[in-house]
Amino acid sequence: MTNRFDRIVTNTADHISFRQGGLIDAFTITCISEADQTIATHYYKAMEFDVDRQTLYEILQQAPLFRHYHQPTDLSVYMSEKSIQMALNTVWNKLLLLDSPNR
Repeated sequence: MTNRFDRIVTNTADHISFRQGGLIDAFTITCISEADQTIATHYYKAMEFDVDRQTLYEILQQAPLFRHYHQPTDLSVYMSEKSIQMALNTVWNKLLLLDSPNR
């Protein structure tokens, strides 16, 4: 299952460093768990109520995704082969769709 969040949860997304490195058309796909999705929903609802930044930060810290995100412990050992394959399949299938005469 895939979902698209139109607003990114943080301002430190991976695509920013890629763009700063000269890859202007870079984009990223992040695979998140159901627990992360629940926290993201809670985060966006809290934003609607204009809660303070500290509260938003505390909400994010509950998400498994951010346990290592942009930390010294953000190592490839924590990458999931299943998540990488899902991301690759998504991109590949979209490329095939774009190349299809019936699109």
